[in-house]
Amino acid sequence: MPYAISRPNDITNALNIARGVGCTTVEVILTGGTLRKNSFSLVGPIAEETLRRLSADLLFLGVDGFDVQFGLSTPNLLEAKVNRVMVEVAKKTVAVCDSSKFGRRSLSLIAPPSALQEVITDRGMPKSDQRVLKQAGVEITLV
Repeated sequence: MPYAISRPNDITNALNIARGVGCTTVEVILTGGTLRKNSFSLVGPIAEETLRRLSADLLFLGVDGFDVQFGLSTPNLLEAKVNRVMVEVAKKTVAVCDSSKFGRRSLSLIAPPSALQEVITDRGMPKSDQRVLKQAGVEITLV
């Protein structure tokens, strides 16, 4: 699920993230849009238009697939479009995923690896993928 930070506000299209962050002192902006019931995310033209009118300092982007040649992907076309807009309006994009996502391609491309500045993942990330991304200037944080 995407989660963008534009201090002093946080922006998300995910209801479950908004609910969790909303219990803090952080002010949360929801994009609006059509609810995807299986993921509790808001998608569609309303979400996209809302995002195009905003700016974010930092985007944390969860993905279903991460092929270092193809890019970041998700199985839902509408979710991919919203995620693409988030990448466009963010100053810095950080992909957050576990190592099982590497080497996988899902149906819809979100963005190429060149759109990233950082990847946060676990130590199971393939070494060959680490080399490719580091050569492309992408910072890698293993947790």
